[in-house]
Amino acid sequence: MSKPEVYTRVNRWFDGIRYRCWVDNNSLKFYNFHNVLRFESTINNPGKYKIIRHKQNFVEGDPKKLLKLRKGIADTKARAALSKNLVNNFSNHIATVKTTMPFIELIKHSTKHLIKNSTRIRSIDITGKDLLLLKAISDTAFDVNAITNKGLQSKLAYSTWARGMTGRKLSARISRHLALLRFRGIIKKLSHQRKYSLTDKGKELTTILNITCSISTTELLKLAA
Repeated sequence: MSKPEVYTRVNRWFDGIRYRCWVDNNSLKFYNFHNVLRFESTINNPGKYKIIRHKQNFVEGDPKKLLKLRKGIADTKARAALSKNLVNNFSNHIATVKTTMPFIELIKHSTKHLIKNSTRIRSIDITGKDLLLLKAISDTAFDVNAITNKGLQSKLAYSTWARGMTGRKLSARISRHLALLRFRGIIKKLSHQRKYSLTDKGKELTTILNITCSISTTELLKLAA
């Protein structure tokens, strides 16, 4: 079974820039041209998406099922709706987070352990052992086709987070952590699929975390002044 290609590219020209993310030959991009910001989606591999539709040559009365999006004109309307949703999610993700909530308040719930059915659910170590995972799920490339176990394997394999694991062991480790992030409200599961997307809370947390990790102490002091 082939591994998904998940990558991002930024191109700069004299009249603007283009930021583009690919997953399995499908992509999302934004670019500015003559001071106009535009977002676009390109679906070359529609089979990676599923929609509720009838099977080919269905009989009247047959129920609709969750099936792969087709290349033909039969799913043109569904593809347009899907593209619109992808672009909206992508644009919301890259938008600057504006919140008056102190950072400590934003992370307070995630950094404390909880008890569920007499079971202790550990906290999220946002600057320690969970940092690489949080950075991975925040990659805007996952806006193209959601967060998946396989996609995270391609990003986290051979990292310190993977602890030398590959194959089934790495897949199992990722599954356990996806369950943890879901319980913490950082990601949500897509209906009838083994795919996930960031919640609004997850977008805020990961965006601010990425900014905080990349900014210097001097710049932080200036902002706090």
